[in-house]
Amino acid sequence: MPSWSALAAFFDHWQSLIAGSVGAGAAIVAVVFTLRAERRRRDQEASAITIALGAEIRQFALRAYEAHLNLRRRLENNEPISVHQLDDDARFPAPVIYPNIAKGLGMLGKNAHVVVIFYGRVDLMRDAIRRLREKLRPDDPIDNPTAATLVAVLLDTCRAALEVLPAFASTPRSEHDAEFIKVVTRAIEIWEKK
Repeated sequence: MPSWSALAAFFDHWQSLIAGSVGAGAAIVAVVFTLRAERRRRDQEASAITIALGAEIRQFALRAYEAHLNLRRRLENNEPISVHQLDDDARFPAPVIYPNIAKGLGMLGKNAHVVVIFYGRVDLMRDAIRRLREKLRPDDPIDNPTAATLVAVLLDTCRAALEVLPAFASTPRSEHDAEFIKVVTRAIEIWEKK
């Protein structure tokens, strides 16, 4: 059995190595815990982005669907569609979440592409309305070919929503996606028969 003095001599002789090993071990443990905390933070951030973006996409998708129905009804009934009516029916608010998460879009993986396409469709519609407002007075009617094109763009926005919504299947309000998909699919069938 080793004596206390032999043990003390061992530690005295090897104290630098022992202290360095303990310090290195503590540094490794600290790095592991830091990396785990960083991964949890990134996962929480990705979850928050997904929830917020899913909510914004659903808002825009519903807006596009409602505008498509209103404008299609007016077009089918040969009612004139003024710039003001178009602006009221198809007004999209400026996106808030999407432009502020450009750096984080990569977190969506393969779904980032369909998100960009969806917002591109929304931006196309917003730009068309802006250009018509600049070109025509609020009560001026929009010609039928232009109105039909805008109705089709709104429906294309809905189609893009059908592609992007599965990426947000686990977010709040996703339980309503199946119903939205069903009504948009029906709207596509009706429009394509024309």
